[in-house]
Amino acid sequence: MKRLFGLVLALCMLLSMASVACAEEPVTISFQTWNPGDSDELWEIIDAFEAEHPNIKIDYIYMPYSDHIADMQIKMNNGEGPDVYGMQTGATYNEFRPYEVDLSPYAEASWGEGWQSKFLDFCMDLLNVDGQYYGLPLGLTYAGFLWADVEKLDSYGLKVPTNYDELLSVCTALREKGELPLVIGAKDDWINIDTWLNIANDINTQMVYDAIDGKASFSETVKPNSKPTAPSAPPVKTGHTFKNWYTEKTGGKLYNTVTSITASTTFYAQFEANKYTVVWDLGTGQSETTEQAYGEKLVLPADPERKNAEFLGWFTEASGGTQVDSNTTYTTDGGTTYYAHWEITELFSVTVPATLPLVVDETGKVYVAAASIVNNSTGDVKVSSVSVTSKNGWEFVPYSTNMAKAKVDAKQVGFKINSSETSKTGDSEIFTLAAPWTVKEADVLSINYDAVVSAVSQPVTGQEIMSVVFVLEWA
Repeated sequence: MKRLFGLVLALCMLLSMASVACAEEPVTISFQTWNPGDSDELWEIIDAFEAEHPNIKIDYIYMPYSDHIADMQIKMNNGEGPDVYGMQTGATYNEFRPYEVDLSPYAEASWGEGWQSKFLDFCMDLLNVDGQYYGLPLGLTYAGFLWADVEKLDSYGLKVPTNYDELLSVCTALREKGELPLVIGAKDDWINIDTWLNIANDINTQMVYDAIDGKASFSETVKPNSKPTAPSAPPVKTGHTFKNWYTEKTGGKLYNTVTSITASTTFYAQFEANKYTVVWDLGTGQSETTEQAYGEKLVLPADPERKNAEFLGWFTEASGGTQVDSNTTYTTDGGTTYYAHWEITELFSVTVPATLPLVVDETGKVYVAAASIVNNSTGDVKVSSVSVTSKNGWEFVPYSTNMAKAKVDAKQVGFKINSSETSKTGDSEIFTLAAPWTVKEADVLSINYDAVVSAVSQPVTGQEIMSVVFVLEWA
């Protein structure tokens, strides 16, 4: 039995330290925990930190465990919780997740890449939540060591057991000699309770919770030669589906095929890992899907290829996020999406029209000339959007507007380019393209444009009435 005690940060300890380290005014950071066994070591850490940062004061608060949890629940819900708090891994670590932040970027900034190696893998596995770490290890306790009295064993002609069968044999021999073969050195009652609950939980998880809820007894007596009866409620395991009760942890017989119980018998819950659909977003408008089993190593698709770009890996976010690979264990209870990150290896070499010639006479007649986009790059590009902005007092109107009744010098213009046209009034208009305009490698895209304008008293051949911006990206 192992238990990890961690530091969990309500607003992030490292962030708080980084933000106040250079502050001129004195700053106090509250730190609340419950484990009295750590007090000496904690004071050494606190004293060393305050010596290095004289403007920062650590307000250390100790409470017994039950008081600590109750106090945290009240204060956190009211937005008054401590900046840093101690917590066990497991349910309580997850309970306060809405008030915690991922420490990974701050740990990496302090210790560099691979900072996780500073801690035991077992500890980091307990704190890993989909590649994010909301706490850091503070201490680890064990209740799984077996200490043997070698001299006592020698006096009975026995040896230290090396496997379970030898342990049973040695215990039987000691009981026959009137000795207690196994004892727990537990001055505090909680150790005995903790050990018993861990054993009971390994044997029948659901029955323990049913007994706590008053739905079952902590002990069940079965008459000899009777058939076993399974708990009414099936056990639950995250990311798994309950199969049934069996006589072995793997394989074995179904419990209901056992026709007679003649001795103490253990039945084991067996589960099947759920399978979920994982989407792999290529970042090009395309994606792939795979089937992924919960708790198993991530099955990645083949590395994608993209012209003029280097594949950097798969990440949990489209921008930023945490990288995943074939060593990542899938612990999401459901489907998810991972995103391809790229580094562009070649820049654009595309010529766009510097201006779109537009001439208007006093009658409102528009004269246009040809324009084109020339692709000089080594790959296909696309025009992802076009933006136009009116100038010199001109106002946009829908292209379909009838200008016949417009008064002279109203300075109104409706604009259209490659069938995309202005559709609303305002100082600027962003075209929403029905589909990207693709320009093949070493090819030319013709630009067709037109405008409708109000009649003006003087020709505007020398006046700029709008600007046009093309947004380009690799196809």
